[in-house]
Amino acid sequence: MLILQTQDLARDRTRFKELGVRTVWEATHEDISAVHLHPKDIGAAIVSVDQPIPPESWRWAGPDWREQVSHDGAQQVIDCTIAARDPIAMAERWAQVLGTDLPVKANQAAQIAIQDGELQFATSSTDVIAGFGLRIPNVHAALGAAKQYSLPVTGNAVTICGTRFTLNDA
Repeated sequence: MLILQTQDLARDRTRFKELGVRTVWEATHEDISAVHLHPKDIGAAIVSVDQPIPPESWRWAGPDWREQVSHDGAQQVIDCTIAARDPIAMAERWAQVLGTDLPVKANQAAQIAIQDGELQFATSSTDVIAGFGLRIPNVHAALGAAKQYSLPVTGNAVTICGTRFTLNDA
C-alpha cells in the first residue's frame, strides 16, 4: 500500500469517479478522510489518498504517535519505486489518476514528481511496490541494526520482506 496525502479529497474523488477508478474502502471522520483505490484501476498496489485535518495530524498512527517520534533528525520518505511490466504505461496511469504532471520518461523507466518526493517506475516481471527511499538521521546506525537482525544489506539499502529500503542521510 502507498499512502499519499492530499489537500482536497473532494476534488480527487471527483477525478477518480470521472476516470472510472473504483474505491475499495473509504472513511470520513472529523479529523481525517481517506479513500483506497482499487489496485486493478491504478496498478501495482492499493493507493490510499488521505486528507488529515489539520494536515500535520495523523489519526492512523494512534493517539500517542507524536510521543514516539525521534527528535534526533529528519525522517522522511523521499521516493517510492513501483516495479511494472510496462512502467511507462503505469506511470502515465498513475499521473492521470493522481492528477499530477505527466511522467518524465527515460529508457524503459519513468518518474512522477510529487510533493517532497517522487514515484519511480521500473521494469519488472510483476507489478508491485519494490522499494522506498528514506531520509534518516543516522544511516550507519540503521544499517548496523539491520545487520544485527540478519537482514540483507547491500550498500546503503536493506531489504525487509522483499521490499528494498534505500537509506539516505538527513
